[in-house]
Amino acid sequence: MSSLFRYVVSSNRVIFMIKDGAKAWEIKDFLVTQDRCEEVTIEGKNYPGAAAKSKDTKKSTEKDKHEDNVSHKKSGTEKRKRSENDIHKTEL
Repeated sequence: MSSLFRYVVSSNRVIFMIKDGAKAWEIKDFLVTQDRCEEVTIEGKNYPGAAAKSKDTKKSTEKDKHEDNVSHKKSGTEKRKRSENDIHKTEL
């Protein structure tokens, strides 16, 4: 049986130490499926967890909303410019 040691570093970070390194991959596979896990790092390589994926989805949704608002604002500005140009053309 392998020994597992857990060290709580901060409120959202934990370090696990395992005597049998082969078990690290099984533990990583389990942790990345957990809803509250944002990231697992093994030997300097980062693996995104389920929380990171939902966070990315939320960010992309917010980004899409922002881009939609910007494009609507641009459309409105372009319409105003066109109508101003039309007025200038009729005045000439």
